[in-house]
Amino acid sequence: MTFLIVVLAVLAAIALLGFALAPLMAASGWWASTSAKDNAARADEIQRLLDAPDR
Repeated sequence: MTFLIVVLAVLAAIALLGFALAPLMAASGWWASTSAKDNAARADEIQRLLDAPDR
């Protein structure tokens, strides 16, 4: 029973940490720049596939 309580407490702490860090990441621009880079890479890959000649 104690183990279950400890596991639930750890999971709750991880969830709270995620909620606490999200606004800081968004305010710092780190999250946005990462997303922008990912989106640019995906767009380049899609464009490359669209420009590929038909077989």
